[in-house]
Amino acid sequence: AGADDRRHQATRVVGRFFEIWNTLHVPPKANEVGLKDSDLEPFLVDLGELRGAIDQNPVPITDDDLRNILLAHL
Repeated sequence: AGADDRRHQATRVVGRFFEIWNTLHVPPKANEVGLKDSDLEPFLVDLGELRGAIDQNPVPITDDDLRNILLAHL
């Protein structure tokens, strides 16, 4: 039940972030702000500096997860 509760809480938080982004008119695709496929690897390297913060996420996120999330939003 604990893992399900954490997933539910994480889903609610993500949903709230999307509400905020929609209110602020943040584009849903990263390519709309200039991110290109060729930027992906350097961006992931930069994200590596945030690994400590990423590891605080209630749902574990691997480097492959981050890559797939970014690819889905290009």
